Amino acid sequence: MNLPPGGGSDLDGSTRNLKPVFTFNISTRQMFIIGPLIHQIPISDLIEILLYVLGSVLSVVLVALSISAYLKSGLKRLRYAILAFSLFCGFLIYENLEHLFSFDNPFTDIIIPSTGLAILVFFFLAVVKGD
Repeated sequence: MNLPPGGGSDLDGSTRNLKPVFTFNISTRQMFIIGPLIHQIPISDLIEILLYVLGSVLSVVLVALSISAYLKSGLKRLRYAILAFSLFCGFLIYENLEHLFSFDNPFTDIIIPSTGLAILVFFFLAVVKGD
């Protein structure tokens, strides 16, 4: 039986080994740092961290857009939206840090719900408040 150079078998003898077009150059030192971290973090926690990071980035973009819109239009109700987006960004960063470093702070049980309430109040004021 003829085996291809890779050691595997092919069904019709026409299989060819291809060279990779693109390879990653990761040193063994980097793998000793990154590899264990990837294997220690469950996939659900990794997805949660990525969602927190993406949410934080999106909220920073929304803060910047709100500030730009406020400077161009001068609508005073946009200040409430800026505050709400800023609080949301801080909230997501705090949640991510709490998840990563496992804070056992008794104020966390007060900070998280009050931040959510403040975000809702500022969005409500941004919608209802007249200029």
